Amino acid sequence: MTEQDIIDLGFKKQEVSPEESGCEKGFMYYTLDISGGFSFISNANDEVKDGKWFIEFFDCYPPIRFEEVEPLKVMIETAKQCLKND
Repeated sequence: MTEQDIIDLGFKKQEVSPEESGCEKGFMYYTLDISGGFSFISNANDEVKDGKWFIEFFDCYPPIRFEEVEPLKVMIETAKQCLKND
């Protein structure tokens, strides 16, 4: 999945400065909050290989990872639809 795919799905960019990270360089990643406690997070830009990003459920072990945009899109749409039904 590309960075543009992530942006198109409505993810918000989170920037971490060098001071915050304690590293020489800052970094950034993306998040999408569906509801309290149900969020997605991307890998950081310094972990991207060959322009490929991935998304995981936040704070989930073992990790549930999406590397392709279509399954992630279906999961997001399904979760949002379930919220509308409550």
